[in-house]
Amino acid sequence: MLEHQKIKAVRERLDLTQQEVANNLGVSKQYLSKVELGLTNLSKSKLKLFCETYKVSYDWMFGDGPNMFQQQDEYVKQLFAGEEGYDSFGHLIDAYNYFIINIKAFIEKKHPDALFEKKLATACSMFYQYLPSGKIPLVSFEAEEWIKNKLKEKEFQDEVLETYYQSFTYS
Repeated sequence: MLEHQKIKAVRERLDLTQQEVANNLGVSKQYLSKVELGLTNLSKSKLKLFCETYKVSYDWMFGDGPNMFQQQDEYVKQLFAGEEGYDSFGHLIDAYNYFIINIKAFIEKKHPDALFEKKLATACSMFYQYLPSGKIPLVSFEAEEWIKNKLKEKEFQDEVLETYYQSFTYS
């Protein structure tokens, strides 16, 4: 995957608009569009800012690393340190819990005999993929509503199932 394709893949994975990413990078939406099309490149400093802002793995962005995002442990440490501005650990646990409950239920509808470990691994992976975007509300009832609405979207359903199926290739 080329650099411009990786930038677009991260933006889409985090469910961000071009405008949101452009604003965070200090560039215009039109410029970011050209970057995603491969017509121009982000400067190395903007690319570094992109990786830092969205917790993208440098190994993946600049090489052939396997993980799109920084290791989960590092991100969790940052969350506990309050660097992301979340109110409390309890809100984070509530949001995670709703991810597990709802993704587990979705997978069970598609695959009634699915192993618990695979459903849990899928929910965990999806949670850590979406958390850096800041789109997951960390207020209990809002988090539950958010995941339920996302699971109504065909694209998100496909992503959940793809993540579930991938859990078999890495076990």
